[in-house]
Amino acid sequence: PVVSTPIPDVVTDYGDVVSIAADTPAFVAACLQLAAAPPAPQALAAEARARARTWDQIAAAMAETLSDTVAKSEA
Repeated sequence: PVVSTPIPDVVTDYGDVVSIAADTPAFVAACLQLAAAPPAPQALAAEARARARTWDQIAAAMAETLSDTVAKSEA
């Protein structure tokens, strides 16, 4: 289980599986709640596999975006 502050990328990409806490009391409460009743490890592992993004995939997407941008600026 993960508790995070409201980092935009975390909220967007993982907000449905990560507990988001906006302040210190909420963060502590979320940690205590998850420690008392954690999700099943198998469920967490399955979710992680389903959401896995490799650095190669991220780099390829960024390279494609850059290439598209350069191509449009040269047109």
